[in-house]
Amino acid sequence: GNDENYEHAYQTAQQTIGVPKYIKTKNYENSRYRARTNQKTPGYDRRSKSKQNKVTKRCNSNFERLWTEQHKSDSTISTNNFVVLELLGKGGFGVVYLTKWYPTVRYSDGVINKKASNGQLAALKISSKTLLIKKEVQSFIIREKKILSCCHHPFITNLITSFKDNFNVYMVFSFIAGGDLFTYLRVVEKLEEIHAQFYIAQILLAFEYLHCCKIVYRDLKPENIMIQSNGYICIIDFVWALGILTYELICGQPPFSSDNISDNNVLFEAILHHPVQFKHDLFSPGTIKFIKSLLKRNPKQRLGCGGHGIDDVKFHSWLIEQDFNEIYNQRVKPHYIPVTKNYKKSSKRLIELPPTVLNEVNEKDFEQF
Repeated sequence: GNDENYEHAYQTAQQTIGVPKYIKTKNYENSRYRARTNQKTPGYDRRSKSKQNKVTKRCNSNFERLWTEQHKSDSTISTNNFVVLELLGKGGFGVVYLTKWYPTVRYSDGVINKKASNGQLAALKISSKTLLIKKEVQSFIIREKKILSCCHHPFITNLITSFKDNFNVYMVFSFIAGGDLFTYLRVVEKLEEIHAQFYIAQILLAFEYLHCCKIVYRDLKPENIMIQSNGYICIIDFVWALGILTYELICGQPPFSSDNISDNNVLFEAILHHPVQFKHDLFSPGTIKFIKSLLKRNPKQRLGCGGHGIDDVKFHSWLIEQDFNEIYNQRVKPHYIPVTKNYKKSSKRLIELPPTVLNEVNEKDFEQF
């Protein structure tokens, strides 16, 4: 039964990593886990806490140093260094292409130098200066580029370089071949809890890093989570909705779906005031408790907003079996490995920019890019 499973996990944890004395009721479904602050937390003894504090200080120090030292975009790169393999997506301010990037190669009349190396796959994000100015968000793209150029974490998208011309700003990212979590979720419909826990643990590690760098990520959704070729995830698209994401991974749809509610005002009213409904054949009692604690409408009562911050989320009982050190070092076997496409024989052509990103603007607005 659930009691036996819990006791087995509890004893295993005691033997391997040490756990606190919990205040717990007789059955697992209604258990309350409250670690005393002067004792160990699951997977988080004093030694690992001290180590984590050093890591936090180091990542904060590295970020601050890079923030101070970072340079402007690379003036030696242009669109002539890229060939298009396919269109990855379109957004409100431009397009994203899958490309092959040849850092030192130039082209003549659109023909690739046959002596060129194979190049490297890269996602090229092109944002129109005109559209950015029109929406008055040019400062956001500059901040995004500045933040990403300072962030270095296995579960956060890697900005390789950036450049600009008279019409657009460009950011070059490592290509993530496994597609996004939203598409994968549409195919499989929903995930087993243990699969969802694996992804949530990685997101928490990324959030922990961002928080120690004094950055708050506010655009968490399946579309902004990519699956790498090794089965681990990567957060993209910087501008917490962890509880909503957890719900959607397990159920296959968000708790307040606009597909079911045509009127946005009704949708907003539901989000603000209606209780979240759980299907008990999909959500275990422990999962319901975890999600509810993340979706408290009063931020002061919300899990992760207390004195221990994100540690209260990482070491919640729902994630007790997740080894964050092993996950960070990508030594845990993923539940899903994407099948990736072979781009070696793909056609190669120079970038063709749509008319909406070909309006010349004043460079002054993008001096800091």
